[in-house]
This record gives sequence, C-alpha cells and structure tokens, in this order.
Amino acid sequence: QAGGLTLADERADKPRSAHNTVINNLFLAAGISAFSWTLVSGSGLDDVLIAHNTILNGSLSTGSTPNKSSRVVGNIVFRDDGGSLGGVPSKTGLTFSNNLWSKAPAANASGAGDVIGDPLLARSGPTGAGQLTAGYFKLQPGSPAEGKGKALTEVTEDFFRAARPAAPDLGAHER
Repeated sequence: QAGGLTLADERADKPRSAHNTVINNLFLAAGISAFSWTLVSGSGLDDVLIAHNTILNGSLSTGSTPNKSSRVVGNIVFRDDGGSLGGVPSKTGLTFSNNLWSKAPAANASGAGDVIGDPLLARSGPTGAGQLTAGYFKLQPGSPAEGKGKALTEVTEDFFRAARPAAPDLGAHER
C-alpha cells in the first residue's frame, strides 16, 4: 500500500494531537493509518472522527495506544486485490459503526450497522497519475451502502457537496 493519510504524534515536547476530523476522502491503493505508529509514548486517537471515507484497495488501521472518545463511522473499506483491510489491535476508546467492508473485519473493527459486500463503485475511467477522477468512487444504483449510515452533525455534505439525509449512504458519495 502506498501513501494515504497518517495521524500520529512525532514530538513529545509539543501538545498532543486531538480533536481531528477525517471525512469524505477518496483513497485508491492507499488508506488511513491512525496512530498505528507513533513516536510519542502514551499518545493516541483523542476525540477523533474518521467518517464517510471511501477506501478502495487500501486499509484502515489504528494503534493500540490509549485511544479516547474516537469514532470510525460510515466508511467504505473495499478490497478486491487480496490485501488486508487493516488492523485494530485494541477497540478501547474507539467506536466502530455503520461501515461497509469487503469481507468481515477483525472483531476489534466490527460494529453495529456494518455491511459486508461490494459497494458497487463506478470504477470507470483511467487510474493513471493525474487521470483519476472523483467519479471513479461514486456509488452505483443498488449499492448496499445506500441509506445504511447514521446521521452525524459533523458530516452534513458528501465529497461532492450534496446534502446528507437522515439515513446517509456510506462512503464519501451520497447517491
């Protein structure tokens, strides 16, 4: 897996990272690593929201550091390349819910309202450097991600600036 987004503390002499929001992102062959490594002992996810991201052939990983009041909600983590969905060594301080996984995730990453299956992403157009468009990640009609989310006051729009309804779709695109 290449690149992606990483949250971690690297310096103990600076204030610890907290109150981060990671929403409506699109990842292809990359993913989210949230304190799955850190250079500062005792740091971890502190009041973090990771929601409505679409990860295709990438992973979502968290660390076993002391997480507090953090949520992973409404994401799509879909792999059809045989790779790992990610790792969650400890669920302490983390709430997972209403995520769509290509296969059953590890017990620590499963949550209420989860969906297992193919999200039916458009996946049309070139994927070369500078050629990939956001439309590649749009949900197609009949997607099992439709209406399976839960409303979050922090996420009122999707990646394309469409309003999120009371029962939003999972991932970064609202059909």
